[in-house]
Amino acid sequence: MKTSSETMKTVDMPKEFTKFTPTTQHYIKKFENLNANRASDMKVLRTRNKRTALAIAGLAVGICILSFKLKYSE
Repeated sequence: MKTSSETMKTVDMPKEFTKFTPTTQHYIKKFENLNANRASDMKVLRTRNKRTALAIAGLAVGICILSFKLKYSE
C-alpha cells in the first residue's frame, strides 16, 4: 500500500500557478481530475484481480483435493 508521501498531492492553483495562463490552468486541473479518476479505477481493478486470483487458487486446491480423494479411495 502506498504511503501519503508516495501519492500525488492536489495543487493549489492560485498559489502556485499564477504565472500560467487561464487555459493552461484549466488543462492542469483537467489532467488532475483525469489522474484521480484513473487512480480510483486502478484501485477497483486491483480488488477484482485479487478476487479472481483467490477464486482460481480455490479452484486449483479443490481439484487437487478431489484428485487425491479419488486416488486414495480405491
